[in-house]
Amino acid sequence: MRKLRVQVLDQYGRSCACCGESIETFLAIDHINGGGNKHVKSLTTHFYQWLKNNHWPPGFQVLCHNCNQGKRINGICPHQSMRLGEEPNPSPSHLTPQ
Repeated sequence: MRKLRVQVLDQYGRSCACCGESIETFLAIDHINGGGNKHVKSLTTHFYQWLKNNHWPPGFQVLCHNCNQGKRINGICPHQSMRLGEEPNPSPSHLTPQ
C-alpha cells in the first residue's frame, strides 16, 4: 500500500494545495467537489487503486488532514476563509449546541 500511496502523491502533488504542508504522513487525497465519503463507500477496491485504475482522474487534490477536516466541517478550509478576508468559523453552527 505504501508504494501505491507514493504513486498517488506523485500524481496529485506532494504538498497540501491549501497550506503547503509537505510532511507525507499528514497528507490526504480530497474530492475537490465533495462527496468523498459516499464515493469511497461505493468502491469495490481501495480508493488509491481506483485512482490508478482510472488513470488519475481530475477532481482530486492533496490536502493535509487539517485542511481536509476544515473543509469538511465548514465547506471551506479556514485558511481559504482568511485569504478571502473572512474570519474562520471556529464553531460551525451544526456543531454548536443550541
